[in-house]
Amino acid sequence: MTTNYKMNEFLSESDIRLYEIMKERYPRRYRIEGLGEWGIAEGLIYENWKEEDFDIQALIEKNKNKRDKRGNPAFVSVFGMDFGYNDPTAFIGAYADKADYKIYIYYEFFEVQMENRKIAAKLIEDGFGESIIRADSEDPRTINELRLLGLRGIRGAKKGAGSVLGGIQKLQDYEIIVSPRCQHTIEALSNYAWKKDRISDKILNEPEHDFSHLMDALRYGCEDLSKFGIMV
Repeated sequence: MTTNYKMNEFLSESDIRLYEIMKERYPRRYRIEGLGEWGIAEGLIYENWKEEDFDIQALIEKNKNKRDKRGNPAFVSVFGMDFGYNDPTAFIGAYADKADYKIYIYYEFFEVQMENRKIAAKLIEDGFGESIIRADSEDPRTINELRLLGLRGIRGAKKGAGSVLGGIQKLQDYEIIVSPRCQHTIEALSNYAWKKDRISDKILNEPEHDFSHLMDALRYGCEDLSKFGIMV
């Protein structure tokens, strides 16, 4: 359970900066993550997930010959990134089982005020230098710089009318299994919610910005997954 960050002597300077920025810009999120006022948000976007420990290498080996209905590999990597500076830069590392409709999230990167060269160095060190990474296409300059810095497989995600809701709908068809090592992702899934109308309190068909960074990264990474055998 999240506790007051000021009582945690093991936090890095980067973590403390994240909480201070969060306090100013996202007070609801700060109350939950920074002060430990934990709770499940109303109108959650994803309720199809659970926290569970697993061995990703064992799953890769077990499913290496699995095929989908088209005869293509069914157990595939999905890596996505959402950019930020004062907002967090968020990266999700996962594998998706297209035959059994499961997504296994085993890696996360979630930092504020981090230069591109440090982001690239960290992800390369952790084995993603040659991986296909789908990133926020609204920032092509950053994508190009990260590619030059060694993330050779990074490319822009497809965007357009309906892409956010379409991507969410696709992910709602999967069971999402999150490693306990990915605590930021667990917090995001627990709190990523639909907006509410300020007057009527009616839930709207639009996501809140709070807790969206890792969720956007997941959506970008999964954009090439097929839904019921049809690409969407």
